[in-house]
Amino acid sequence: MSPSIRNLKVNASVLASLLILSLQTLGSPQQETAEQFVERVKKAITNEEWGRVHSGLKHALTLNPKLPEANFIAAQVYWREGAFSTAISYLKTAIEAQPIYPQAHFLLAKCFKEVSNREQAREEATTALSQGVSATEVYCLLAELDIARNDFDAAAASIETASRYFSEPADGPSVKQRIEENRTLIQRLQEFAKSTVDQNGPDIVRPVMVKCGAPIYTDEARANKIQGQVLLGILVSAKGEVESTVVLRGLGCGLNEQAQKAARESKFQPATLNGNPIPYWTKALVEFNLK
Repeated sequence: MSPSIRNLKVNASVLASLLILSLQTLGSPQQETAEQFVERVKKAITNEEWGRVHSGLKHALTLNPKLPEANFIAAQVYWREGAFSTAISYLKTAIEAQPIYPQAHFLLAKCFKEVSNREQAREEATTALSQGVSATEVYCLLAELDIARNDFDAAAASIETASRYFSEPADGPSVKQRIEENRTLIQRLQEFAKSTVDQNGPDIVRPVMVKCGAPIYTDEARANKIQGQVLLGILVSAKGEVESTVVLRGLGCGLNEQAQKAARESKFQPATLNGNPIPYWTKALVEFNLK
């Protein structure tokens, strides 16, 4: 066989192989990558298509279980839904794959706060700060952690530090509002703590509840199966009415607000000093049970 005929047969064989490969490629579309699914998830979040969000995350994490961004977004979704333990699991995976991940560390700190793991919350908040998260937001969170351990002076110092770092262009009006709300809350908690010490004299008779307001379960709390007790500090006036409330230990999902509303609807026989009615700070538990 001449060399030219042999080369012709080889070329024909190569062309046939390429044609078969091309046909196979056309018949089997290339599978999307995990990163492409993440981009789809971002669009679904923007459009609030939560079914597609969960589906897209499932596909992305099946293709690449360690992908940091997919795990972080999954954590954000579960944080939004109140599934804090699940969010923590995804955040740990994201940080393991990408240790320098300030927003993941900060969200992890917030999740730890919600599950009452305050020491780890403080540790993650400090890490987030060192990696570049807004100092204002971090110190707001630290103030809330100080409140949770009843260290109101430390909380006041933290919120003032947050205020010093605040920048309107960088942090925005919602953060400014959060600072003011925390500052007001801390002042009221300090007032509550001082009053409970000052009103323990032997001539004071404590208030007695005569009518209890009925708390209402929120749809969000019911959907997330949240139950437990909200602990309030309440100021009972000399007329036996609840003038002011402050949440000492809350549940979230709108239950804190419902507990405060129920407390304000309650009536008391007022406290007295030497027989004369006086305002009095006391504690009240409001219970929420799913039935």
